[in-house]
Amino acid sequence: MQGEGIRGPSSATPGSSITVNVGPNDSSVSVSDPVSQTTVSYDVEPGKDTTIQIPNVPGGTLIQVWAGKGINRKLITIEVVSPSP
Repeated sequence: MQGEGIRGPSSATPGSSITVNVGPNDSSVSVSDPVSQTTVSYDVEPGKDTTIQIPNVPGGTLIQVWAGKGINRKLITIEVVSPSP
């Protein structure tokens, strides 16, 4: 777990789903995919635990997940790790 106002794991496997927990004032969470250069937003579910999809990117890729905008933006970085063969 990391971050203030947004918490989640520090690593995940490609294409997996993870749960992040956000603060009470955020209504959405965004996930960046540096490979395709796209961003996907997810509405925050009641209870503030929200399931997000990790992009199917190569191991070692760093994914940014954030909530909020501007000066109130809270960001965590998640490393995508390839599963063992």
